[in-house]
Amino acid sequence: MAENAELTSNHAHHHRPPHILIFPFLAQGHIIPLVDMAILLSQRGLTVTLVTTPLNLARISPAIDLQKAAGRDLRTVELPFPSAHYGLPENCESLESATSGGMVWKFLLSTRNLKEPFEKIMQETLPNCLISDFLLTWTSEVAHKFNIPRICFSGTCSFSSVLKCSVHERKPHEGVSSDYEPFLVPGLPHQIELSKAQMPEILDNWLSGDQGETTKAFWGKVANAEKDSDGIIVNDFYELEPSYVECYKKATGKPVWTVGPLFLCHGNRQQRGKKSSISEEECLEWLGSKKERSVLYISFGSISFISRLQMEEMKLGLENLGCFFIWVVKELDDLQFIDSLEEKTRDKGLIIRGWAPQAVILSHPSIGAFLTHCGWNSTIEAISFGVPMVTWPLFAEQHLNEKLVVQILGIGVKVGSHMISEALGEVVKSEAIVEAVQRVMWPGEEGKRLREKAWKAGDLARRAVEDQNGSSCRNVDDFIQFVTNKIVE
Repeated sequence: MAENAELTSNHAHHHRPPHILIFPFLAQGHIIPLVDMAILLSQRGLTVTLVTTPLNLARISPAIDLQKAAGRDLRTVELPFPSAHYGLPENCESLESATSGGMVWKFLLSTRNLKEPFEKIMQETLPNCLISDFLLTWTSEVAHKFNIPRICFSGTCSFSSVLKCSVHERKPHEGVSSDYEPFLVPGLPHQIELSKAQMPEILDNWLSGDQGETTKAFWGKVANAEKDSDGIIVNDFYELEPSYVECYKKATGKPVWTVGPLFLCHGNRQQRGKKSSISEEECLEWLGSKKERSVLYISFGSISFISRLQMEEMKLGLENLGCFFIWVVKELDDLQFIDSLEEKTRDKGLIIRGWAPQAVILSHPSIGAFLTHCGWNSTIEAISFGVPMVTWPLFAEQHLNEKLVVQILGIGVKVGSHMISEALGEVVKSEAIVEAVQRVMWPGEEGKRLREKAWKAGDLARRAVEDQNGSSCRNVDDFIQFVTNKIVE
């Protein structure tokens, strides 16, 4: 069966346009950019099949249906994910449904059970190329089985990926005496210091855990699958970090295509991912009643866990600031606290529970700053709209992304988070929150400089995707040619 699959897949489509199969990891922050990638490729005349689970498919269907109505060959295939069978809650098909770090890890490992049904989909659809999320390491084996190229979709920027590569290869952390002592990351165009407490779980477990530890083995597979790929797609644009894109190519020995910001590839900014818990009209009406650059937008992403103690400090900081704000809170957050917060800040704040139309909000002229966890999707959206950031990384590679925003690009101010907050229990005090926000939003030379740099970065982002000769447009062309050449081979 496998031999037949290989022969059929390799020879059946020599004279047809490329057929790309896209498989995102099961989390909104991973699905949305790959939906955008699917739309982008279908707009270029390729056949694209996007694979995900039933509940996730229902969320992205509006965006897909718009493209189908426009005549794009954009297909979808459901992949069942019986979460209860894997020891997860019923209908837990997306990572943000996890209620604890332990459940996040169980969810991550459970996606390995999708290999066999995914192979059946590959046999039925017979694509020429597979684009899959970097976390779905086993898809590398599937691509080999069907004799097609596998392209790794990176979940972050080239800068953070290069830092990971450097630390993994050169191990500069081995000379420090504590988790909090800084070390210099070698081989970079800039002087970048990290501490072990700032390192994402991918490095912490990979580099310092017991040899037999499951997490260490998993992150080793992530690294190996990236090296085994035929190329890497990154949701950023070349002009943002040119020296680090080149470093990434050198470190991996693979083609690296910067094709973003992907969310700018189509005009409908709301029809992506889960349905917002507030209408676009209501949101725009509230924003429209505020002065230019007077609103602080706050969001910590879809899978961050914020303690009650930290939320109290946040509330106190907002009271002391006295500025208008929009705060996006998770549906799983402390409801009693949120109800109280909403009641006490009704004259100044808008609380959005669950999913928010973030691109709609960030693109509004009344937004003066974005207090963000530095997840890459949020970061690239803020960059694209020229919004300066107050950075508050929590986990994963977010501390690395913060280094790019604050130290390299100069478009943000740190709130003062020094470690993986959830794992190590750090609480940022209200005074630090107030100071960081004031530095960005209040009148002064620093705020002016941040806004100017942010605006310039946003202009470069839009040119990369909107100009026919923009770098991201050219890289999409190069990628399509790469796949076409692979088919001929």
